Amino acid sequence: MIKTSISVIIPVYNAQDTIERAVKSVLDTAGLISEIIVVDDGSDDRTPQILKLLASEHPQIRLFAGGHKGVSAARNTGINNAKGEWITFLDSDDYIETSNISAAAEYLTHDTDMVVTQVTEHRKERTKVLERRKLLINDPCKHPGQWLSPLITGSVWANFYRRDILTDSNISFCEQLSAYEDLFFNISYLKSCRNSLAAVPVSLYHYFVNSSFSEKTFLRRDMAVFAAFEMIFGICTENEHPYVRLLYTERLIRAMRHLIMLTGCYENEYAKLRSELSTQYLFYLFSRKASIKMKLALLAQSVYPYKMLH
Repeated sequence: MIKTSISVIIPVYNAQDTIERAVKSVLDTAGLISEIIVVDDGSDDRTPQILKLLASEHPQIRLFAGGHKGVSAARNTGINNAKGEWITFLDSDDYIETSNISAAAEYLTHDTDMVVTQVTEHRKERTKVLERRKLLINDPCKHPGQWLSPLITGSVWANFYRRDILTDSNISFCEQLSAYEDLFFNISYLKSCRNSLAAVPVSLYHYFVNSSFSEKTFLRRDMAVFAAFEMIFGICTENEHPYVRLLYTERLIRAMRHLIMLTGCYENEYAKLRSELSTQYLFYLFSRKASIKMKLALLAQSVYPYKMLH
């Protein structure tokens, strides 16, 4: 078994019903997890009491106060205080498959810069494994564009990052972003990778989709696409822009889909997204990397007005 040290960072806010499950899922890991850093972002439910009790029973748990500054600030606090060679993130309403930690640890070698694992996605209507292993091969990372995919760069959980790359390259979460902060973080990280990226063939992470968000939350996230990708394009080279444009166009399409499904009337917001999507239309339509399904969605949302689709 590979000898390494892993820091698990858990940002939490008002998660009294799930935080114990999340923390306990990384406690029984045969010593592979060296520390569990929990950053409480100002919870006002029973979360602080639950965490204090767990920390009193398990010395590897380290508690920090986040000050209600958001998930990005909480994760940055965790990074700044981590001591492990590798860092991974766990959301407070998810959990890690304890029995598969050792399988993931085998990939945490000196010549690997990033490791992704398979994800089991839980929705009310179904549970499925998100296949990520087909998206990666163990070759040196020439530039981050070749690895850009929503399944890899869209989230930070289920990934392992080298702490020395994060500190040496001064990589952190952008606290000014209200959405897409994970994508910004992952692209920043990939740009600093020099060795191979690996995919673990087993499911490690259990992700629970939160379907209780309000319409305002969905609207805020969808319309944040403009500011987020302006920053993302700003840190990428011209060679990387085509890959980022693919992600950008797909996020615009998905944002338009969301607006159609919401009960309120968001015709102005839809028009703004549609106008921006028109600037990416030909590029995406003729891209070999874009899926047929997304191209059909692009055609539908480019042709039909909001009122007809809503």
